[in-house]
Amino acid sequence: MHIQWFPGHMTKALRMMEENIKLVDCLIYLLDSRCIAASFNPKLNELAGDKPILYVLNKSDLVEREDLSNWLKYLKNNNMNVVICNSANGNTQKVIEGLKVINKNLIEKYLNKNEKQKRQKILIVDDSAIILKAITDLLSSDYEISTAQSGFSAIRTLVLDKPDLILLDYEMPVCDGRQVLEMIRSEKEIADTPVIFLTGRSDKESIQKVLSLKPAGYLIKTLKPDEIKKNIDSFFEKKAKK
Repeated sequence: MHIQWFPGHMTKALRMMEENIKLVDCLIYLLDSRCIAASFNPKLNELAGDKPILYVLNKSDLVEREDLSNWLKYLKNNNMNVVICNSANGNTQKVIEGLKVINKNLIEKYLNKNEKQKRQKILIVDDSAIILKAITDLLSSDYEISTAQSGFSAIRTLVLDKPDLILLDYEMPVCDGRQVLEMIRSEKEIADTPVIFLTGRSDKESIQKVLSLKPAGYLIKTLKPDEIKKNIDSFFEKKAKK
């Protein structure tokens, strides 16, 4: 006579776990603190493969502290990530902290990936719609672009959504680039916003007038597009190293 000692519901559960294990990054292995050795199922460890496991000793309030301490020491000596928990009181903080520990590399990888994917914001200020379109087309594949066709519009945009860099034209009606930069430097909340002049004015007098306002650079519009792009990329690369 063949006796099936392994309960059917366990077989079904293991089959479901085997099918879905690829969808998870780690496992929480719940153990009864009153019978830790009996709570282990070797098949679960086989299923886990190389995925990190957090062993949670539940019902810890029902066990003598010395016994629990000995088990804790034993498990940790066997390179097992273990936390003690009493689910009856609803406090899962140790479990959350434990998950952060076993997933440290994965979390760092995710954060680094997000940081790389985060695009720097550039505000382009120029009264020429043609220039705005040309520079937007040049930079939009790598940067988040917003535009303004006047100095006052630039200040409004800047206050509402502070960019990582402003590309500022020098010659604009009503309020020119130098006056815009003066307003930026006079407002505490936006005073540290980096500004690079992108202009047709290359005369020494115009450049000297804005040096005291500490622009991050001064580019001439007659530069080749790839040279302008190269200068912008270089600015952010240097900024990232600081």
